[in-house]
Amino acid sequence: MPQSKLGMSIEGNWLASSWMPGGDSEWTDRQKHIGWCGFPTQNGQKPGLISMSGGWGLALSSHTQNPDLAFKALKVFQNEKHAAAYDTISGSIAVRKDVEQDKKYLGSNPTIKFFTDLAKYSQYRPANSQYKEVSDQVAIATESVLTGQKSVKDAAAEYDSAIVKTVGADHAEAAK
Repeated sequence: MPQSKLGMSIEGNWLASSWMPGGDSEWTDRQKHIGWCGFPTQNGQKPGLISMSGGWGLALSSHTQNPDLAFKALKVFQNEKHAAAYDTISGSIAVRKDVEQDKKYLGSNPTIKFFTDLAKYSQYRPANSQYKEVSDQVAIATESVLTGQKSVKDAAAEYDSAIVKTVGADHAEAAK
């Protein structure tokens, strides 16, 4: 996008970090050139937008020698101050209402409020073993076209084949 070679991209909150000062592809005047919009629902049904979310988490091992201390540590890691600091530095979407209102968090990235506001429309990634493989196949097909290794038609055919192999023919539907 910074080189005007791509006109549209389906992305998430992570993208803007590559354009920030010190990012992989700094783009200082990006706000003059791009806009953001939510992804519409399949048939325009309410609420009109949809988002896909993943996430991360902190967990305690059942084998910890000191579960009370470990739990206290988790509480410290996720208190308002530390959650806001982490989300601000990492560009993560806030999972706490108080962090969503934090001025430093909101000012950390020009797209953070937009993506934070989309969280209310979020569906979560399927919790099954096939999701990662399907997601990987999207990236493989996209990369093969963008790098000129394959035509769109060939990449789509390979993607279709890989998806049928992953989820089975009875769970795959051909594009119309």
